[in-house]
Amino acid sequence: MFATVYYQEDLSDQAPSYRHLLVQGNNLPGGAAVFLHLDPEHATKCDAQIEARDSGPLLIYGMKAEGNMAPLWVRNASKVLVTGWGGLACALPGNASYPPGVVQDPPSLIRLEGCDEPGRSCELFGLMDYGASCGKFDGFTEFPPTLWTFVAEKNSLGRWNATVPLTRPVMYSSGS
Repeated sequence: MFATVYYQEDLSDQAPSYRHLLVQGNNLPGGAAVFLHLDPEHATKCDAQIEARDSGPLLIYGMKAEGNMAPLWVRNASKVLVTGWGGLACALPGNASYPPGVVQDPPSLIRLEGCDEPGRSCELFGLMDYGASCGKFDGFTEFPPTLWTFVAEKNSLGRWNATVPLTRPVMYSSGS
């Protein structure tokens, strides 16, 4: 278990492949990567601030994020649970493109892939944000919440589905 994970970095050395935290193929005692109040922020040039890739269970009890880049990208984790979300993050508008070199998936705060595969599940609870345009600081751009999406999910057929702008799910569930 990890508590209050926060990292403040030098923004100049980031590349699209940079992650504040990468959980990959975890075989941890107890089987899950568990975080209490995960706090990624200020990653301005990467595909995602936190990524879980081909991993076992990922359990996040409280998360706060800032910036325009996806704070959380989950690809093929066996189980994902996020309870509680806050912060000043705001995704790029739905019609925008990420900077060159960054994965051009639909802009969102949470990006999910593979949740609908057999034996996998993604459950998100209490997704809230600042409720207004995010703050403008450290190279981030302010966008009103009427323009951006909280959750985007790529299903097993390769199609993207997303929450409607201004939707803040009390519960988002996908998979078995």
